[in-house]
Amino acid sequence: MESILSTAPAPVSVPAFHVGNLPVYGDAILAPMDGFSDWPFRSLCSALGSAMSYTEFVRAEAITHAYEVTLPRFTYEEPERPVVFQIYGDDPDEILKAALVI
Repeated sequence: MESILSTAPAPVSVPAFHVGNLPVYGDAILAPMDGFSDWPFRSLCSALGSAMSYTEFVRAEAITHAYEVTLPRFTYEEPERPVVFQIYGDDPDEILKAALVI
């Protein structure tokens, strides 16, 4: 029985585009989906060819006040890179603090 992961596309050596100065290799990108974009799902999508991953949205205050609880939402493996960490809130200072924690 052949593994689903063995059908993954071959790595691309030339970036398809850049985000700032960060090269992104490939043209398929995992869209962020609340309740689905956890580490196992992102890892599987990466193995099947997703060139970039997004975490679920996490409230900035949850990161700055209960990071141990939110840490699993930011778990990723090196092959998933680049990974976009999505944070939100209504206080710009709290969002900055959360970004610095991440």
